[in-house]
Amino acid sequence: AKLTPLDVPDSPRLLTILVSTAYYLARGLESETIFLPCTLLAKHFDCSSMTVSRLREMATEREYINIVEPHSFAPGRRNKSTVFRVNIDRLAPLDRHSEG
Repeated sequence: AKLTPLDVPDSPRLLTILVSTAYYLARGLESETIFLPCTLLAKHFDCSSMTVSRLREMATEREYINIVEPHSFAPGRRNKSTVFRVNIDRLAPLDRHSEG
């Protein structure tokens, strides 16, 4: 995603990388739903977990990704991560590197 990012218009560099990561992950896994863990991505993007959280919000607001299932946290219970659906139809035209 860093080497061949999508051509996301009017977006900061890290948002472009996040959206590209989501797109390539969904395509590579051939899955409608994905996880975008803040802590893990923050390490790869060289930023804070809070920044990744804000980027996920921006990507959701711009309808590049949608929340399928929100996260849940309860002490003493198993936590659930946010589940996202990538808007492949919206992002595919931004993929300058795709075949076709």
